[in-house]
Amino acid sequence: MRHAYFLLLIAGSLFLTNTSRAYSPMRQVTYGGEKWSLADIFPEGPNRDLAAAAASGDRRGIDHALKAGATVNFRGTHNLTPLWWASWDQNLGGFKRLLELGADPNVVPEKNRPVMHNIAEALWPVTFLRAALAHRGDPNLADTGGRTALLCALMQGKPEHVDLLLTAGASVNRQPGSTVSGPVFGAAMARRYDYVFKLLEMGADPREQDRSGRDLAAYIGMFPYNPNSEHYEWRERVIRFLRKQGIEAQPPKNEGTRTKALPRDLR
Repeated sequence: MRHAYFLLLIAGSLFLTNTSRAYSPMRQVTYGGEKWSLADIFPEGPNRDLAAAAASGDRRGIDHALKAGATVNFRGTHNLTPLWWASWDQNLGGFKRLLELGADPNVVPEKNRPVMHNIAEALWPVTFLRAALAHRGDPNLADTGGRTALLCALMQGKPEHVDLLLTAGASVNRQPGSTVSGPVFGAAMARRYDYVFKLLEMGADPREQDRSGRDLAAYIGMFPYNPNSEHYEWRERVIRFLRKQGIEAQPPKNEGTRTKALPRDLR
């Protein structure tokens, strides 16, 4: 029994150190209604092996692929890179290793979001974003549509993603030349008026308009809140901030009556 147990341990360790060999080239990701396999993006050879090894967290496989001629910033179909594939498969070990080897987290794909935008969302632990920012990740990188990682984080991320990007220097205003609404609208659409208030305090333009010509005051009038909720209180702070800027914002009239006392700063 002991002999069989050690054989099992050895077999297990061999499997773990050669994970990328078992990584299927037909493994798929789906985005925007399209399905792409590893084989669709990376031609057979060292670069595909590099992407598979990184997505498996196989450090030996990564080193072997590079020695065989792989390029850490190889760009496959749609301008996708091994780092993008590793991030999509959410393998932090492989992701970090590629960054250490010089992988660029700021490559903008043709038909997908950049690495920085993907890892700013709630599905990715904040450790991915922290690693990318520590290795030249640009907090103000815009995708082909003009969206930034901060906008993605505000709409679909968690507070720690947002805070990390703001600390790293993410702009609180729309990117120059972009037709996409700025971060303050992302926060408003996500009903995160705590972040709307924070962005305004950090210098976000309170008079900015979205593509439909609506400003922040218009957004406030669109969505009712429970008057006893914390969100209501943050929205009230935003309304008072706007009023000081000469902007009047009126909340919806069908919200009911507040029954609890307002926080001291709102009395």
